[in-house]
Amino acid sequence: MTAQSLLQMTLFLLSLLFLVQAHPASRSFPDPRGLYHFCLYWNRHAGRLHLLYGKHDFLLSDNASSLLCFQHREESLVQGPLLFATSVTSWWSPQ
Repeated sequence: MTAQSLLQMTLFLLSLLFLVQAHPASRSFPDPRGLYHFCLYWNRHAGRLHLLYGKHDFLLSDNASSLLCFQHREESLVQGPLLFATSVTSWWSPQ
């Protein structure tokens, strides 16, 4: 993964976190205390994009098929499923 694509993915993930924080269910998020672990997953058949954070599952889009497009991807020698990122770690220190 190139530095530019890693930066684009990081900005995309941060924008998703801001969307979730605007969601009414965001009050179930703990106060920002440091390390956050989350998982983004896409159900291709249902067209839904989810953010899994702790024990909470937030529906980000019920029409994600139009947002996520894998039709024009380049061929790769790597075998296996497509992955956005295997792990993302972010540290934020409140002031």
